[in-house]
Amino acid sequence: ATKKYSGLDFNGIETTTTTIDATAMTHVRMDIWTPDATQFGIKLVDFGADGAFAGGDDVEHQVDINAGTTPALATGEWVSLDIPLSAFTGLTTREHLAQYIIVGQPTGATTVWVDNFYFYADAAAATEPTVAAPTPTQDAANVISLFSDAYTDVAVDSWTSGRPTPPSSESSWWTSAPTAPSAEGTTWSTRWTSMPARRRRWPPGSGSRWTSR
Repeated sequence: ATKKYSGLDFNGIETTTTTIDATAMTHVRMDIWTPDATQFGIKLVDFGADGAFAGGDDVEHQVDINAGTTPALATGEWVSLDIPLSAFTGLTTREHLAQYIIVGQPTGATTVWVDNFYFYADAAAATEPTVAAPTPTQDAANVISLFSDAYTDVAVDSWTSGRPTPPSSESSWWTSAPTAPSAEGTTWSTRWTSMPARRRRWPPGSGSRWTSR
């Protein structure tokens, strides 16, 4: 089913009885189809904390779509509008949305079909893997593995992470920060002064640490 608006000038949709809290949403979505509109606008109105129209704390903003915008308005086909709520710069609050106004041009002379009108939150970027790592294909006879479910691992004394920081009492050892390799296969270089012979430093990087001998 779709909503058809004929002779569209502006038309209001309201949720005044129960306003919508869209503070956790990132986008508004609407699919439209028109044979003749040259511009289509969506205005969102928040009634403010009092939840009442013209209560002194209302805010609103309208975003217009035409042939030169992204997404672009086209005729004779469905156009999916996924508009970031951040584009509604005048809509400084979104906790009490109550009016949604659609506007067509030429004024009073356009026909628009509307479907799939909703707010949504964009999926957050993944912070951890959701699928397993690729299964290695190298022949086990040609592999020395430190960590893998596919092979038998050699004994590893410890696993550490992060780049080591010299002990504060021996901070004079550093004369410059380590210089990262400029390309894969090159080595790390660091200058030292007064470095005790009994200590050595592993190349910096993930898994590096201080050790004694």
